[in-house]
Amino acid sequence: MNQIIRIGMDTSKHFFQLHGVDTAERPVLRRKLRRKEMAGFFAKLPPTEIGMEACGAAQLLGARAA
Repeated sequence: MNQIIRIGMDTSKHFFQLHGVDTAERPVLRRKLRRKEMAGFFAKLPPTEIGMEACGAAQLLGARAA
């Protein structure tokens, strides 16, 4: 897989939809993960910029991660 430089994350109550692009802005990742799969998935990636949708769920998740 090409190096992912940025991941966009769409949140919901039970699933996260991830979309990643490489250095040429080509889509290289499209994945739907359950909440319990998130930590393991991101632990395997090198440092990556992540953008989350701006909604109530994103604020809640940010507070839990802190």
